[in-house]
Amino acid sequence: MEDIPETKFASAERADQAAVKETNRFISEQEAFGEMLNLFPNIAFVLNENRQVVFSNDKLKKLLCADCVDDTLGKRPGEIVGCVHSDKEPGGCGTSEFCSQCGAVKAVLKAQHGEAAEEECRITVKGEKGTESLDWRVWATPLELKGKKFSVVTVQDINDEKRREALEKTFFHDILSEVGILAGYAENAKDGIIPKGHDPIQDLHQFSQRLAETICFQRDLIAAEKGELTLKFKDFLVKPFLVKLMESFRNSQHAVRKHLFLECQEEEASVRTDLTILNRVLGDMLKNALEASAMNDVVTVAYQKTEEGHRFEVHNQMVMPKEVQLQVFQRSFTTKGQGRGLGTYGVKLLVEKYLNGQVGFSSSPENGTIFFVCLP
Repeated sequence: MEDIPETKFASAERADQAAVKETNRFISEQEAFGEMLNLFPNIAFVLNENRQVVFSNDKLKKLLCADCVDDTLGKRPGEIVGCVHSDKEPGGCGTSEFCSQCGAVKAVLKAQHGEAAEEECRITVKGEKGTESLDWRVWATPLELKGKKFSVVTVQDINDEKRREALEKTFFHDILSEVGILAGYAENAKDGIIPKGHDPIQDLHQFSQRLAETICFQRDLIAAEKGELTLKFKDFLVKPFLVKLMESFRNSQHAVRKHLFLECQEEEASVRTDLTILNRVLGDMLKNALEASAMNDVVTVAYQKTEEGHRFEVHNQMVMPKEVQLQVFQRSFTTKGQGRGLGTYGVKLLVEKYLNGQVGFSSSPENGTIFFVCLP
């Protein structure tokens, strides 16, 4: 008997291919069952007790090329669609720590314990043009055929629904936030309440610019997801750019009683990239860091030139819970309420797909949370 790989979540044990094919023949002989499965409006497949596909309806067969259908037998769902986490552990789909947050795996495990389940599943897959984010609604139902136990799984693509929901709610939230700041300042200015040393005309101009940038960013994010974003690359000095970025946040509601610091020793460093996108990306990272920070905490923006390229970092003192760390860059995931899930996903999309850079993070009690962008 082969050794079973270790797992960080669900069982790694598998049936061998001979057993899988025998099960497939057994289910195929139940003609009424196969016909019923083909009546389902969505992709449907049957899993054995090791979460391996042993039968599927014609919807899955149409999705895959004819030569690939037999290749699905014995595989787990994440392995079939190319989930980026399905090969992180020797045990495959369902066995990594990331799988502990997967709605599809959770639904199947419930079905294996005799409970019908419905879950939403956020999944990142490897595609021809890099990685792609998918949103599914997954139903898993326990099934017994002649004493043998299975799980019937159906999958509905809710990409458009979740994308529209997230874009709309993020857009309205950000717009109302900026309009609220602008209206509040204008009301105070009308009553003669102006911060010492401030030019109200200049401040109102700055607030209106931020409002326009928020609208333009949502437009650009929609274009980016469609692959239609047009870039404008140019050279600019890093330090003045970061100083201006931080100044735009110092008087914001997110920075009240919090301390902002800049670490940039390279006075003459310059970068060639799309300035508008980088400004919004780092601005989102800085806003997230400020929102996550407690009163009197320090938030640091840093830059250094490394062998890999130009590295920008935003650091705050808080630590993200493990379950949050495992889902950070998924499109529909958010800790800020339903529908607010395009922050870190949008950052990753723009930097990696359009600026040819890298995005990542680390979070620990010793060092707090650091998000970085590295540009070539």
